[in-house]
Amino acid sequence: MKAGKLLIISALLLTGYRAQAQEIFKFNSGGGGFNFTMGTQGVSAEKYFSNDKATSLSTAVDDPLAQPDSIQYTATFSAPKSSIVNFGFQSYGLFNSIMMGGELNFGIGGQNSGVQQDKVKKANYGTTSSQFVSSSILYQVGLLAFRKRGFVAYPMLGLGYGASGVLLKASDEQRVYPQITNVVTERNQQNMFVWTSNMVLDFGLGAQFLAGKATEDNARGFSIGFRVGYNVQLATEAIKVQWLKNAKDSYKTPTTLPSIGNSGFYAKVLIGFGRIGENR
Repeated sequence: MKAGKLLIISALLLTGYRAQAQEIFKFNSGGGGFNFTMGTQGVSAEKYFSNDKATSLSTAVDDPLAQPDSIQYTATFSAPKSSIVNFGFQSYGLFNSIMMGGELNFGIGGQNSGVQQDKVKKANYGTTSSQFVSSSILYQVGLLAFRKRGFVAYPMLGLGYGASGVLLKASDEQRVYPQITNVVTERNQQNMFVWTSNMVLDFGLGAQFLAGKATEDNARGFSIGFRVGYNVQLATEAIKVQWLKNAKDSYKTPTTLPSIGNSGFYAKVLIGFGRIGENR
């Protein structure tokens, strides 16, 4: 008897749950929106600094009797900070609960400083700094898995192309840069940008609340949201110096460079406007 009552109660609860699930997890949503995005992402630039010290050996031209190491400059560049501020914008359309759209991102990290030294005179003669920067453009597809009045939640996948690298600065005219490029720049080349570009993959989970006019089936107006995920720029050996020059071209003999990319977890806030509701 008790088993029968439990079975009836369980059936009623299951029926109620299914009704609630059908009300919330409806795959007939339509609409669209636009968001500004801002957040933070973890990065690692360690492979740019496999040899942290850059050294230049030269002989003083005005002293033919000088030893080859009579002038020896070394510059130490610290790896940039391990996080960047990420900002951009996203737009999307919603078709039968399938989200399709695009996102443009820019990222900039904090600077880390170092020094340049004359190893013979054992004196500092300048400063250095390194800073991580990135950008990407993505096509995104998601599924509006949860909708209740103005609140929605969704998983999202992104596929696109991006670039990232390290901006290196040295204050003195005798500028010496890390072994990754093996280049001593011209005097008019104050800064050096070492970077890679490749395909980008993005995996995220997001939630948004439309704070405008809302009914049980429709909501529109101002929206605020949050998204977390993992972003990967695939690694490559095609490292570039400045805008077009390949790093391998800086070496007199063939060399193997490390494969460098950019990946890390991210969290961002989304602020914008939109409309989401039931297709009629």
